[in-house]
Amino acid sequence: MLYVAGQKILVILSPHDALKVFKDTTSFAFDPFIDRLYRGTANVSNEAHSVLWRTPQDGFKSLHPNPKSHALVHTGNALLHKQLLDPTHLQQLTEKVLNLVNESLRWDTFFKSSVISSSADTKYPSFMARAAIKPRDQLIEALTRYLKAPPEKRSGGVPFISELLDEELNAGLSVEDSARILLIILWGLNANGPMTLFWLIAHLLQRPELATAVREEIFPAMQAFHFPASGSEESLTEITKQQLVNGCPLLNSAFNKVVRVTSTGCTIREVANPVGFGGKDLSPGTKVLIPQRPMLLAKQAFGPDALDVDLSRFSKNRALERHSYYRPFGGGVTLCSGRVLGRREILAFVALALWRYEMRPLEVGQEALGVRGKPFPRVDEKKPSVGIAKQVDGDDMMVRIAKRQYK
Repeated sequence: MLYVAGQKILVILSPHDALKVFKDTTSFAFDPFIDRLYRGTANVSNEAHSVLWRTPQDGFKSLHPNPKSHALVHTGNALLHKQLLDPTHLQQLTEKVLNLVNESLRWDTFFKSSVISSSADTKYPSFMARAAIKPRDQLIEALTRYLKAPPEKRSGGVPFISELLDEELNAGLSVEDSARILLIILWGLNANGPMTLFWLIAHLLQRPELATAVREEIFPAMQAFHFPASGSEESLTEITKQQLVNGCPLLNSAFNKVVRVTSTGCTIREVANPVGFGGKDLSPGTKVLIPQRPMLLAKQAFGPDALDVDLSRFSKNRALERHSYYRPFGGGVTLCSGRVLGRREILAFVALALWRYEMRPLEVGQEALGVRGKPFPRVDEKKPSVGIAKQVDGDDMMVRIAKRQYK
């Protein structure tokens, strides 16, 4: 137990104890953190805050089945889970995302940073996070205009956006407050994908022999997509699901390994009711932190070389992906609902990039077009993250890119 500025904090480093916390949603609540995000980061109005936590007993009526009598904040989350986990909805979203990946492969997206992370993760007061507040407000304004547009002007979007807006307007939220909530949701959905891509491609390029092996592994999938046999055309979505996810163990091992060694997120709960835990009596208000990194780098789970970046580790031992210490996607009510879509998107991106481009990192000190090669990027363990860490400021990988000839 830690005491910081009078605040009790319990840090959990055991997967057994973490599982207990995930299962006991009555004693260990995540709602206080959601509340801080919506009130502090999204800055929803006082009226919206009251509506968000209104239950059916308080007069809230959902437009969707609500057998557990959830408040609006939770029925909205259920709509998101339906979009990301229901097979039909997930298929539709995967097709949209992978079509964009295929048509709009741009390298500068690797290095875009979140505009609200400085205030969301560390709870800085607004005057200390002005660099984040201004772009946040610009995004809220843009989302407000989008949500106010007639439905026919918003055609092509996923069902979740319209369903969430209808649910919130029906409950009494304004369009602007709906935009503020949507911003937090979109931030959460997009926080980890770009950095996972950055680290995966960086590690593959650092090991040319492994990148070559992955190219050989993805050959049947990329050949089927770019040069389909007559009458046997398959969509990128089906090729990704069937061949990249299920038929490329080395590519998936590299993904699993990168997620393991670059995750610096922390699961957060707050004690809601008095509870005994590990021989201690925890009082309401006690914060519970479950940092991912210590368990993901534990030698008792991943061997004496757990800190080594062996991208083939998970292909040599497939059971590691089910190990109790391997929880890069959280657990319980905060188990990442976008983990399936995220893997598909990232594997498709990496496969297309390796197939279409020759990419060679500049060696340290090597110069090209006015830039010099740098040492391999370091994981920034000092700054908080919601999952995958950014690289230390300035630790960019300079890469020479050329179109690749393939047949």
